Amino acid sequence: MPIPRRIEQARDAGGAKLRQVFSTRRGGGAPGGAAFARASADEVTLTEEYRYHQEISSNDRRETGDVPPSGTIRVTVPYDGHKYFTRAAVADVSGHDPRPAAAVIGHLSFADHHKTDLSEVLDLSEGYGSMAVEVPIAEFDEAGMVTDGRTCVIEHEYRPAENAVRVLPVSVLVDLVDPDGANLHEALRTALDPGTQVEQVADELTKYVSFRSYLLLSVQVVLHLPNRRYIRGLHPKVSLVSLRWPTITSLSEVTLQNGRGDQLTLKYNPSSRSLEWSNVPMALVDGHGVGDTAEFRSEKRYLLIRQPGELYQQDAIDGTVCVEVNGYLLSGLRARRFDALGTQAEQPKLVSRITTDLHLVLDDAFARREMLPCQHLHFDEVIPDNMRIADIRAVLETRGFQVEEWPSRQDGGGWHRRLLRASRQAGPDTMWLWLLVDGRRFETTREKQQPGGQTFTSTFESGELKVFMCGALPGTSRDLTLVMNALHLTLRERFERLKARR
Repeated sequence: MPIPRRIEQARDAGGAKLRQVFSTRRGGGAPGGAAFARASADEVTLTEEYRYHQEISSNDRRETGDVPPSGTIRVTVPYDGHKYFTRAAVADVSGHDPRPAAAVIGHLSFADHHKTDLSEVLDLSEGYGSMAVEVPIAEFDEAGMVTDGRTCVIEHEYRPAENAVRVLPVSVLVDLVDPDGANLHEALRTALDPGTQVEQVADELTKYVSFRSYLLLSVQVVLHLPNRRYIRGLHPKVSLVSLRWPTITSLSEVTLQNGRGDQLTLKYNPSSRSLEWSNVPMALVDGHGVGDTAEFRSEKRYLLIRQPGELYQQDAIDGTVCVEVNGYLLSGLRARRFDALGTQAEQPKLVSRITTDLHLVLDDAFARREMLPCQHLHFDEVIPDNMRIADIRAVLETRGFQVEEWPSRQDGGGWHRRLLRASRQAGPDTMWLWLLVDGRRFETTREKQQPGGQTFTSTFESGELKVFMCGALPGTSRDLTLVMNALHLTLRERFERLKARR
């Protein structure tokens, strides 16, 4: 059986580490023979680490990093005489004469390791194999206790194959958006999904005003994993986002928030001159738990920059994003843990860590910045009804837009608030328009004086129509503003002829 590459005996409480290093051997037992002991490990962890590089620019590029993927098997066994290296284990070892140099406390079995070099490292067969967990025998006192609280640490290093992962698993999405429209931007993006909350979008459209000069940097992480039957039980997270900032900054000038505007914890690391945040949960995207690949997305985080001038002088920003997936190894390696009696024990902890080094080209990010120009249109003496919705749809479709419609709330007069979403191609991009059509009906009076001095008063139905219009297009907003102005003019000319007669 193979001997671990390294065995460490370390003092727990403030003591200096004492290491005993053995060379790797295949076959045979530990020096002086080995005995079986009823002990258990405190922690058994299999960790795989992968590194990639991503450039975010007008020509996005993702590639594998310079550091090849690596894996580590780590076993820790405290010599505590109670919970891990128990008194029963001490009795098992003491019953041998002479005392053996090592004790076998169980073994790990492996399957699906063909995308790693474990068959060479641990002398496994092609499909499966096992590794005995051997620990050196410590010195015990008469009570069977280890007086200095040592811990045995066993490590084996292995390498996943370069082609173990067919797709680059992590993609970082970075956008620059207007800070005043942060909530609107999030609401409009969610409006692209089924089951959208129309009232949320409508409320944001009615109160949106853009006048501040802040910058808002939006960061979202997307994770693609090879789909396996237990994929829905995974809960990956973004363990760290680190952006190297161009100047030493105060956290009063830069804050972190979510899509709802709640302020979150943001740290400044002076050693790396980086802004950092961590522990962002990721969720499986609906409909992506089937097929060859499953997709997870993190919640968006918005970095609100109150002094953006320091960014205008920078060519690029570098950073690092780390994603951690517990219960899953990208190579497909599976492991089980058994004690010295052959009984299956608590399963090993599996961890995949994926690190992406970022290079954000700021000129391209500013050029792709998505503006959100808005217009509030008011048409007096126009009764809101379904015919007016048909008029607005016709104007949009005449200009090449594809239009979708959602009803919103209904008032006592039978009028439905309507949310329209229109889209058309604008070169390589898509031009979006959201229109909230709202209004109210009321009765008004009309007085007409006849010859002879008689005055007749009558009532008739009238109303007012409001249209809240917002557009989105990457880059300059000039083309989008021209389209919105043209729509405004056409609607005003059409509705002028429809005013309630007096």
